[in-house]
Amino acid sequence: MENSSPQVESFVVRFIHDAPEQRAWRGVIVHVQSSVEENFSDFADAIAFIARYVPVAQIQKIGDNTNGE
Repeated sequence: MENSSPQVESFVVRFIHDAPEQRAWRGVIVHVQSSVEENFSDFADAIAFIARYVPVAQIQKIGDNTNGE
């Protein structure tokens, strides 16, 4: 019998703004299932972290093929 359970990958993203006079934000992302955590100062680094667990490029292609309906 084939396992038809969906694969779930969960992430917690925290955005941190240390001081109102600073424009820069930083963050922490956690992969919930493995408890692996990584700091980032550029959101592209957070996306790269997610891409270790989820095929981000395939998801972006799906989004590009939608017609907004």
